[in-house]
Amino acid sequence: MFCDVLDHYADVPVTVTARNFEGLKNLGEKASKSLHALERLTIGAESPRIVGKDLAGRPLDLFQYRGRVVLVSFWFTGCAPCMHELPVHRKLLEAYKGRPFALLSVCTDASLLDAQKTATSKGMDWPCLFDGENGPISREWNVLTSPTIYVLNQLGVIVAKNLYGEKLERKIAELMQETK
Repeated sequence: MFCDVLDHYADVPVTVTARNFEGLKNLGEKASKSLHALERLTIGAESPRIVGKDLAGRPLDLFQYRGRVVLVSFWFTGCAPCMHELPVHRKLLEAYKGRPFALLSVCTDASLLDAQKTATSKGMDWPCLFDGENGPISREWNVLTSPTIYVLNQLGVIVAKNLYGEKLERKIAELMQETK
């Protein structure tokens, strides 16, 4: 279906205002984005690379976490569900301290200063990249809602998406059992 859109309707202008069409000029761009998500962001696919700078301006690369189970969480300051998940993330970090587990957050705030203030006030002492609003990492990972969560196995393969609370805790526990 997306290939048909690319072949026959790629130049049709986007007139829809839905969030997943924001910033797209034509149906070809939307079809390409959707096809990318189906091919590269599904369960069983190797995760795309994340390279950027953390909230302090230090370089950070997702590949440095290979060999660990990784929770990748996209968030922004004004997102109540994102803030609601922070205690779960903190609990996971404590439960698997010293084990091959990592949490990597990606902030999609428009303002680096707002992101830094929120991370400090909420005690987010784990690695957090700043991507900005509709930044390149969010676009590569097809982030349409917040929070968006991906769970990667030790090989960097996507094994779960958008699990929250107890479901997320169970999935991480299952994966950590496999690392023994």
